[in-house]
Amino acid sequence: MSCKFFASPNVNITWDSAVLHGLRHHIVPADADGEGKLIIDAVGRDAEGEYTCTGTNKHGTEKGTAHIIIREATRLEPFERPLEKVLAGQRLELSCRAQHDENLEVTYEWLVNGKPLIEQYIQSGHYLITDKNSLIITNPARYDAAIYTCIAKTALDSAEKSVQVGVDGTYK
Repeated sequence: MSCKFFASPNVNITWDSAVLHGLRHHIVPADADGEGKLIIDAVGRDAEGEYTCTGTNKHGTEKGTAHIIIREATRLEPFERPLEKVLAGQRLELSCRAQHDENLEVTYEWLVNGKPLIEQYIQSGHYLITDKNSLIITNPARYDAAIYTCIAKTALDSAEKSVQVGVDGTYK
């Protein structure tokens, strides 16, 4: 994190926090623009807390405080296989369940070859999205052969996974 003071002469910046003493970190002194940095080498939940930067020069001292909240990254386990083959007419279910920070809401989106699902196919029931965010292709045909991508998004980040779907045979 950075802390900047507009001062002449330039300030010496120090950092303080109740949680800082147990963390591997290093401090970058103030540059010519008065900006100093605190770099925490491996950020985890133990880095959550209040941090104070103090800038001091011959004219005095000023402080700035920030409260840091750590959130877990959104993750998706990859599909079991990079290529999912299905017979025409055989129902296919593609799962998409994200691991995400419990304090953040997650939304899901499915893409086919990089484009949103065709609304007509959703309305007709060809594509179904389950309450667990899986995509079901109810009656796959050759035109359903494509790359399917699930995207899980929170307010802070997103994760995605893709699978190539191949459809063999003809519908009977």
